[in-house]
Amino acid sequence: GMTRSATIILWILIIVEVILPFATSSFAGAWLSLMVFGAAMPCFIILQQHRILSIEPKHANVIMGLNSAITYLGMAIGAALGGSMVLAISVKQLGWISALCTLVAFAILRPWSKRPGAASNDDSDLSDEQ
Repeated sequence: GMTRSATIILWILIIVEVILPFATSSFAGAWLSLMVFGAAMPCFIILQQHRILSIEPKHANVIMGLNSAITYLGMAIGAALGGSMVLAISVKQLGWISALCTLVAFAILRPWSKRPGAASNDDSDLSDEQ
C-alpha cells in the first residue's frame, strides 16, 4: 500500500544519504547515488499527493496548492539548515544531517498512517462518485 511504499522510499533515501559521503570518492559512485536519490524523491512526492487527494478529492486544487506550498517551505528550510550546517561541518557530512531529517519524517509517517480516518493504503478512489 501507500504506507509501505512510502516506508520503502524513505529507507532508500536514508541509505543514499548515509552512503553519499563515501560514494563521492568516485564519479561513478556519486552519479549512482544521486540517480537513486533523484528517482526516489519524486516517487515519495507522488505518493504524498495521492494520499492527500484521497482524503478530500473534491477540493483537489486547494489541497495541491497547499501541498506545493508546504513542499517548497520544506525545501527552503532544508536549504537553510544545510547552509547553516556547512558553517560548522564539512559538506561531506551533510548526508548524515539529511538522513537524520529523513528519520524524523519516517517517525512522523508511522503514527500518522495509523491514525483513525487516515486515507486507506490501496483502496482509495480518487473519482467523484455521485
